Amino acid sequence: MPVVAISPIIGGAAVKGPTAKIMAELGLKMNSITVADYYQDIVSGFILDRRDAGEADAIRQIIPRVGVAQTLMQTLQDKIGLARETLDFVGLDV
Repeated sequence: MPVVAISPIIGGAAVKGPTAKIMAELGLKMNSITVADYYQDIVSGFILDRRDAGEADAIRQIIPRVGVAQTLMQTLQDKIGLARETLDFVGLDV
């Protein structure tokens, strides 16, 4: 079964939760590349937000399977859309 991480960083900022505080305290750069580097040993794929698509090639050097999607979920439709894109990314039909 594939394991996919979805970056909590969008446009250089954490969407919610303690991510920004933790990364700052550890002296880490606030971007999806840093997140991918952290998860590289436990995931088989990585999805980042469309606004950060410019980081995709650098992430492919860390995790070869990279997807780009709208990851900010503000509405139910956003949540359904990201779930569908993630399932498509891993090749599962629902």
